[in-house]
Amino acid sequence: MDDNQRRGRFVYRKTEKGNYVYKLYAANHKVIATNGGTYSSLSALKAGINSVINNSQKEDLPIEDQTLRRYEEQKCPKWVIFLDAKGEYRFRLIATNGEVVCTPNDGYRSKDACKVGMRSIANTAATADIVKAED
Repeated sequence: MDDNQRRGRFVYRKTEKGNYVYKLYAANHKVIATNGGTYSSLSALKAGINSVINNSQKEDLPIEDQTLRRYEEQKCPKWVIFLDAKGEYRFRLIATNGEVVCTPNDGYRSKDACKVGMRSIANTAATADIVKAED
């Protein structure tokens, strides 16, 4: 297996409405994250991906734990942990401008597992290729 097969990939595509979206695939080809919304241009999409890469690597990036009854609102950029409608833990990576740039593909059963997912995003994004989806 060569290095490219062991790396994650940000795979982007253009939607029918003309916006751009991405999925982050781990080296095992499993989708581990998606963009938080849509991007109006390819350059905006790439800026969003670069925000994921750069912010997820910050050791001191604060975590705003919204599962707590009284949580302290953190300054952006930040990770946010919350419970979804199913009662599963999820996270968002929020950029400096307050926009969501990354969310998990699936929910987690525990907060610890959610934090492992956040580290997985950071580890995968650090060396991931950015490629256009094959049509």
